[in-house]
Parts: sequence; structure tokens; C-alpha cells
Amino acid sequence: MITQKELSLKIKRHFFNSQNNSKNSKFYLTSFAISPGFLILKKLCNEPIGVLRLIKNKIIFFYNISKLSKYELVYNFENSIFDKIYVTWGYSQNFLKDGSYNDNYLNINSKNLKKTLLIVISLDGKKPKIISNNIALFVRENQNYNDVTYLLKIFFKNLKNLIFFQSSKSSWSYSNHFAEIFWKKINKSINFENIKKIITLYEAQPFQNYFNFMIKKNYYKTKTVGYVHSTEAFPVHLFKRDGAPDNLMVHGSDQKYHCTKFLNWKKNNVKVIPTLRFKRKNIKKIYNKIILPYEFNNVEFFKDKISFLIKNKTKSKFNGSDIKIHPYKLKSRKHLLLKREIENILKNNKIKKLTKKNLKSEVIVLGTSSTVLEALENNLKVYHVCNDENLQSYSTLFWPNIRKKSVAHGIFEYRLVKKNSCINYKNLKYNPIKYL
Repeated sequence: MITQKELSLKIKRHFFNSQNNSKNSKFYLTSFAISPGFLILKKLCNEPIGVLRLIKNKIIFFYNISKLSKYELVYNFENSIFDKIYVTWGYSQNFLKDGSYNDNYLNINSKNLKKTLLIVISLDGKKPKIISNNIALFVRENQNYNDVTYLLKIFFKNLKNLIFFQSSKSSWSYSNHFAEIFWKKINKSINFENIKKIITLYEAQPFQNYFNFMIKKNYYKTKTVGYVHSTEAFPVHLFKRDGAPDNLMVHGSDQKYHCTKFLNWKKNNVKVIPTLRFKRKNIKKIYNKIILPYEFNNVEFFKDKISFLIKNKTKSKFNGSDIKIHPYKLKSRKHLLLKREIENILKNNKIKKLTKKNLKSEVIVLGTSSTVLEALENNLKVYHVCNDENLQSYSTLFWPNIRKKSVAHGIFEYRLVKKNSCINYKNLKYNPIKYL
């Protein structure tokens, strides 16, 4: 099996001499979700991808473009009053009755950002009745509607580009196409002449990099900053490519280490700050939890590993267990199926229902998740179940302050060497505005 170090070198070669890759989803190397970049990553791992699976995924990537019609930007402001832009995303429930917006990532209300324009990407397709005059809502109502007519229009447009040897103008993937739509809608409505800084909740998604790329191309004096609010065990999606922010803010020294050591960032462009997102007071929300992954394929694998842990490692301590689904996956059929299967395992092993009295500092994390880091920084015992050690487990290579021990095949325990190295909880009485 290829090692993470060998894989890192192959990833560097993948980016070498590549051009105009800001919106190209083949350079967004996700280890946590199925994407064109994920398939590239599997290929670099020397893992064979079946022809049928490859065709199926490419069809899905293209078909999802049908969900991209009729996006609009809803706002009621004058551009001249802003000198900063902050790009975030959230739900209609984050809007208050007065039209202001509570941002869950910075733990701040939009009323405190007087000269900052918030561009909020809607996650539920709902428009609040009132929107404050420093907010622009990027929204598509009826998000689950598949606009086949729109999809065919894009198909024939791409086909025309191929016929006339203009393949660079074609977008066959959802991510690439969304990046173009986002930039066109924003650029059409907002005057960037007075904008001095743009801050994004940086995940290196194609739309973020393309947005930054076009800003620097047209308004080269504007400073772009990314806050890495969350990260993964093998965070190669953060590899610095076209459209990467001028500067990164990270909330751990280990994050700065792997960004500068493996992901092509210069040390003076990466700054460690206190975490703007995570709070110690929220840590009890994951006590005794079984955290389901954002994306997965093999239900049976996770069922077997949970059965092993409950029977051999945690039964005496893991009294009272809740199963937590990622907030973006609450309606996913396979997530609900996995939850039911694990509930049956807990029931068969007579695991008691969770109460305030039987809270224990233990958590089981399935797949890739930054919950592992939260738990370690707060002295919780962590069992990490993953079916791909290279892409999902935390290693000393990328995380020098984490020590890993194998419990069984696909199950790991971790130990943290130095506090605040992965998530910097220091200076909790901060003013997040000073970092914007």
C-alpha cells in the first residue's frame, strides 16, 4: 500500500505545471466526499476504479447541473458603504426577525459587521421575509428540482464547444458550473471598486478559488483571506492552487505545519489564530456520541466495527449513546439506514439510553471528521473507525502532535501530545471582528 508521504509527492506532481485550475474540480482533491477530485485521489493511490463506477459518477456529476438553474442574489443595499466582503453559508433559521444573520462559523451577528457585506449561500432555498442591508442572499428556491431543460441547454452548449475545439469553455461537472454561476451573479450585482478585503470560510472548493481568481484578475489590489474553519485527516484539498487566498488563517499549529510542509503554502502566508468556530462549552454535545461520516459507501463495514467496539472496548463505559448525522445529510437514506442499523446493535447489546447522569467522555467517530480533533483537545477518549487509513486516519506525518494506535483493522485510538496544537482554544474572550 502506498504511504501518505509517497502519495503527497504524487499529488505535487499532479499540480505541477497545471494551469487555470481554480474552478477545475479535478484539482479539488477531496478525501471526504465523492467528487471528480476524489476519483483522481483514488487513482493516485493506485486503487483501481471500475469503468462502470467511473461512468456512473461522471453521469451524476453532470446530471447535478440540473439543480443549478434559477439562482438569484437577493439584497437591498448600496455598494458604496462596504469595504469588506465575507462569504459564508447557512439556513433560513440563521436569520432573525430583524433581518440580521447569526453566523455559526464566526459566532457573530451581522449587525456587528457594519462595513462588511455578508454573502450568504442558502442551504435550504428559503428566503427570509426581511434581509438586513448588509446581506446578499445567494439562493435557489426549490433546491431539489431537476431542471432537465436547463441541463440539455448546457449539454448542447458544451457539445458546440467541443465541435469548434473550445473545450476549455465547457463545464461538465456540477462544481465547475456552480463556480461560474456564483461569480457571474455576484459580479453583476456588486461593485468591487471600494472592497479592500474578501474573507471566505475556506474549504478550497472550486467556486471559492474561482471567485478569488476573478477578483485578483479584475481588482488586483483587493486582499483575499481564507479562514480554514474545519479540516480533515489528510487535507490535501487545501493544496495551494490558482485562486487560493493571499493569506490563510488556521486555528492550530499542526494545520500550519502541514499547509507549509506538504500543501505548497509559504509560512508567512499562514497565520495561526484562536478558533473562531469551536467552543469548549459545546463539547458535551458529542459526549457518548457515535458520529456518522459525511459520505460513505459501505454500511456493513461500519456495522461490523461498531459491533466490535461495543462488545470488546466500550460496553462498560459507553452507557448511553446517541447517533449524530451530519447536518447536511439529515434526509439521506443511507445515513438514516446506517443510524437504524447501529441503533439495533446498541439495543441488542443492552446499551442504556443517554441521560445527564451517564455522560462519559468518550466518542466514536466514523469516517473522516474534524470531531476527532475537538474530542482530543477536550480530553475525550476517541475511537476512530475508517475504511481508508491513508485518506481518513490522522497520522504524525501531517499532524505532528497526534500519536496513533491501532485497536483493530480499521479502528484507531489517538493521543494528543500538545494542547491547542490542532484547535487553538486559547484567548476565548476574543473579538472575532479583529480577524476580519
